[in-house]
Amino acid sequence: MFTRLFDEASEQPPAIPHFLVRMVLVNSVTAVACVVCTMVYFGVGFAAGDGPGPVPFSVDVFLWSIVIAVAALGIVLGMRAKFFPWLAAFLTPLLSGVVMALPGDRDGFSFGLGLGSATSAVLLVGAGSARGYKRWVRARKHLNHR
Repeated sequence: MFTRLFDEASEQPPAIPHFLVRMVLVNSVTAVACVVCTMVYFGVGFAAGDGPGPVPFSVDVFLWSIVIAVAALGIVLGMRAKFFPWLAAFLTPLLSGVVMALPGDRDGFSFGLGLGSATSAVLLVGAGSARGYKRWVRARKHLNHR
């Protein structure tokens, strides 16, 4: 038991820091959300490519909205998270590869890694731009208060 000044008993420190559990949980949920967006993108793009003629404009708009949604998720994570989402950036391609390999295709894992890597890059661009903007605003405030 730890003691403080005047023999007051203090609480025992937690075995695992709370912020570490929260960071892993937030990054894992982000990676799963990115993989879901990747699978929707793949499904819609694959179905649109099977049709005759060029891809309709509405499908292009939907596909770009998925890309914007992943970037927006990165922006939110970059602005709100205490640590940069590196774990989500590494988990997204791995989860995507596993999901694409589940149907039994030999090249599914490598194709999933490619899709997941592109999704991870979009997520990192969003998070990096949010972090950069936050630092720029903080620097501008510091310069204006001199």
